[in-house]
Amino acid sequence: MDDIKIKVINFISNIFSKVSVFSTIIWSIVVGLVGLYLSESIYFKETYLFSVPFLGEVIIACTLFLLTYFFGKALVTSIGSAFENFVIKTFRKVLNELWKVQYPRILEVISRENKVVSVVEEKKVLYSPSPIVLDTSTIIDGRILGVIQTGFLDSPIIVPQNVIDELQHMADKSDALKRQKGRRGLDALKTIRKSMPKGVFSVVDLKSKPEDVDKSLVSYCKKHNAKIATVDYNLNKAAQVSGVKVLNINRLANEIKTNLLPGEVMIVKLVQKGKEGDQAVAYLEDGTMLVVKNASEHVGSHKEVRVEKVLQTSAGRMIFAELNL
Repeated sequence: MDDIKIKVINFISNIFSKVSVFSTIIWSIVVGLVGLYLSESIYFKETYLFSVPFLGEVIIACTLFLLTYFFGKALVTSIGSAFENFVIKTFRKVLNELWKVQYPRILEVISRENKVVSVVEEKKVLYSPSPIVLDTSTIIDGRILGVIQTGFLDSPIIVPQNVIDELQHMADKSDALKRQKGRRGLDALKTIRKSMPKGVFSVVDLKSKPEDVDKSLVSYCKKHNAKIATVDYNLNKAAQVSGVKVLNINRLANEIKTNLLPGEVMIVKLVQKGKEGDQAVAYLEDGTMLVVKNASEHVGSHKEVRVEKVLQTSAGRMIFAELNL
């Protein structure tokens, strides 16, 4: 079997070598004929070499035949290598020129992008929301929990230890009302802690006397550039005088109440009589009091009323209306 394979391979190799030889002869003849035609058409058309017809054409044709037969492959290889080297050198030159022109522009673009990124990162670093300190009144009030859970506050929450102690002290009172407020405050504080992400809620120990709790809160906020959340009127004023920013839940509640204009018509339920004999009182969904004149006899029923005027007082917003007959 191996001998047969070797013979087959040799036979195929001989065929290819003969074909190669024949192809070389064919190309040599073609080149010789082209030379014969061109020399006869261009140079020896009217003049003969040594006055012998077709002598020059034959010499040129034979010379081209022999050169192609013996040196054709080497000549083609040399021409191809020279052309390849020329193309490569030209391509490199073009790339170098292009790089010289574009490199400064690339550096400029990269530098500009780095500056933009650094500015954005600097802004991120510089922006740090001020922490919010909760006092006892805000925690007992409980509305701060809803504000936190709705995502309106993204600042760290700080609760002083003396505020927690005050809530615990209230929860241990014999007075039922104070005990209820203290327990509600502790429950609200527990819920707030669970609602906040890890590391955003913290407890600090201010080490102050019980009678100096408000004073210690204001001092801490001034020292740490913090805000204070309170519904205590006196603490609110003291913090403002000291230059501490106050978050007043009562003011927030008033600001987000329904904004009504005189002439608006609505249907409300009259729940009780007003101070005047003919007045009736209704409440909107946000708790705003609405006083309706000449409606005392309709207490307990739903009536369509029209707003007459809106008054903003220190206690909140009051709306006066009349029956829309």
